[in-house]
Amino acid sequence: MDIKASVIKAERQSRSWTQQHLADVCNLSLRTVQRVERFGSAAPETVMELCSVLEIEQVQLMADPEPLNVTRGAFISALTSPVIMMLGLLLLMVGLGLGAVLTYLLLQ
Repeated sequence: MDIKASVIKAERQSRSWTQQHLADVCNLSLRTVQRVERFGSAAPETVMELCSVLEIEQVQLMADPEPLNVTRGAFISALTSPVIMMLGLLLLMVGLGLGAVLTYLLLQ
């Protein structure tokens, strides 16, 4: 689960705790705490333990979802099944035509 690593680090530092101390208090490995602070990724159980020990709500830790690629998403959502089928048929015909031309030229 993606979380805000900066919140964990800030909460830990505000208590003047080392990563090892946080790991010990949460009953986690040092490597887990390092990974959480570096990459912002943690298992749900780890998040619950961190929230409990740091006395913060899970909502405060949840990473903002990445925005969708609007251009691509808008284009794909605008396409309907008949449009997709026609586009596929057009591409098939272009491919067959190019294949026929290349075959003719190569066999000359």
